[in-house]
Amino acid sequence: MRLSPLLIIHICGGSVGLLAGTVTMAVRKGGRWHRVAGQVFVGDMLCRGAVIAYMRAEPPNIIAGLLAMYMVTTAWLTGRHKDGRTGAFDWVALMFALGFATYLWPLGIGALHRPNRMMNGVPAAWHARLLRSP
Repeated sequence: MRLSPLLIIHICGGSVGLLAGTVTMAVRKGGRWHRVAGQVFVGDMLCRGAVIAYMRAEPPNIIAGLLAMYMVTTAWLTGRHKDGRTGAFDWVALMFALGFATYLWPLGIGALHRPNRMMNGVPAAWHARLLRSP
């Protein structure tokens, strides 16, 4: 079986992300290693999400890549908020999430009404799961 270079890069990046995420959870919170490993994890997730969204012209991959980028970015920013206030980026992120829901809701409903409950090879439950994600 021949693997595409994109898949090999994705797998290697995933391995780096898993290692960085493990280090982030294993060391003292707020320490130097926690911050460095967390930044590597965030960078890895953002890069892989962007690459998959850009390189694969398949709507499910684009949506999954953008959603992964959204979740990682908002989680990272949550940890960086010191004063608990909501900034402009938070409101933009909310609009992004609402845009996802607005786009995915009709796809999920449309897939539910198809004989095999799938749209473009994606099951209706996948669309519904994305709408329930935090």
